[in-house]
Amino acid sequence: MERITFGRRLGAFFIDTLIVSFLIAGGLTAYGVIGGTRLALEAQRTLGVDASLVSLGDERLWNAYALRAERAAEELVGLTAERFTDEQTEYIVRTMARSMERYFDPRSVSAQFLLSIDAGVIDRVIDDGFDSVVADGRADIDPVAVEELRVAVKAAVAEFAIASLTASAIRFATMLVLLPLLIAAGYALIEGVSGRSPAKLILSCAVRSAEGEPTHGGAHLLRFAVKNAPLLLLLLGIATRMAGFFAAAGLAAVLVTIGALILLSNERRTLHDYVAGTAVYRMSGSDW
Repeated sequence: MERITFGRRLGAFFIDTLIVSFLIAGGLTAYGVIGGTRLALEAQRTLGVDASLVSLGDERLWNAYALRAERAAEELVGLTAERFTDEQTEYIVRTMARSMERYFDPRSVSAQFLLSIDAGVIDRVIDDGFDSVVADGRADIDPVAVEELRVAVKAAVAEFAIASLTASAIRFATMLVLLPLLIAAGYALIEGVSGRSPAKLILSCAVRSAEGEPTHGGAHLLRFAVKNAPLLLLLLGIATRMAGFFAAAGLAAVLVTIGALILLSNERRTLHDYVAGTAVYRMSGSDW
């Protein structure tokens, strides 16, 4: 039993990359068909016209919906004009926008929030906006008129199912971004748990202790965490929207890349091997 060469390890990397690429392509295709079809059915109910996964990209379909939404918006504008002056309307819109910023500010919106959006969340966002107008207690704005406008806006949103369709579209788009990262992390975890990726298994290789003895699960997981630190930090950054994780992911990518080049030394070990106290060995039948 001996430590594998740089060439063999590079071969394992390319095989793993090829496998995970196929998994990502398959996962995205399956999710695109299943999730896209569900979104199309919801759009069909919302728009009141036939819709399919293909026709979702048809500009005519969305133009028809835009016309319906435009008419509803004109009704709301007329309703607002009957109750408020232009200056009051501008104030109401500005106050509601400030309230809604905390939900949709790009600097703070997390993947967790986007995936949790549903009709109830959007309904709450609308309520919070109107609540902020009422709470301001401006003397020249009738709170009863504000409540009537709130009811009208929520009715318009419900009529066109804007809330539910928007929520579904946001979740669908967010998962299209997250799914490849989750598949890659899940694939990498195979080696983190077992000490062997599918490619290493194909090439009869396995992670052992530096001395060649079987190693424990804790070492495998530590090796996995160091080796895949850029991916894990990127997922944390997307989930929390904390800029520090994105910066850390970039730094980790540089360190892991440099650490991989250490494999060219006589020890034939990478940075993540040194941290975890491991090495990769070529196995024969009796070594397993």
